[in-house]
Amino acid sequence: MTSASTLFSSTSEPDQETLAVVAPTTETPSTIDDEDFFSAQPLNILLVNDDGYQAEGIKVLYEALVAAGHRVTLVAPKQQQSGKGTAIDADKIFQPTEVVNYAQNQWYVDSTPVVTTLAGLDYILQDNPPDLVISGINEGENLGYGAISSGTLSAAVIALQKGIPAIAISAGIKLGEASENYPSTQEAYEI
Repeated sequence: MTSASTLFSSTSEPDQETLAVVAPTTETPSTIDDEDFFSAQPLNILLVNDDGYQAEGIKVLYEALVAAGHRVTLVAPKQQQSGKGTAIDADKIFQPTEVVNYAQNQWYVDSTPVVTTLAGLDYILQDNPPDLVISGINEGENLGYGAISSGTLSAAVIALQKGIPAIAISAGIKLGEASENYPSTQEAYEI
């Protein structure tokens, strides 16, 4: 429903006409004066990545989300899977997949980012679907044509295809720091 709302009225001289400025507004279920709008509730989050469960980025993000009060289930590949995009393990279809609960609310799956995300959604959280899937923090940008092969982005996209909101997060790196394990990125994780 659209209505007009007066933003302000002004006059500069007593003998001048009042000028009223109006702008269209849209009524929504949550408006600025709605108390529920400002009361954030903890989310049930599935946290995934393509860098593997031991990657620094996913550990940092897990700790930050838990500290913020969210219910977080970390499900990540057993090994580094960068660049796997939408790959699935064709040789493992209809075969058992290793899924290990290595710590409370933390799992690894011996597979690609897409299969790992599906394991989180369809197996680990099947009775308690997440409100949001977050994929990352990926070490390195996912930009341009290279994004097509990104396991980080593909993990988020598979959640979107299943109707679950998703975010993919990547941290920039300085390629010249490769031999030093990207100290500026590691420093950013500490902030």
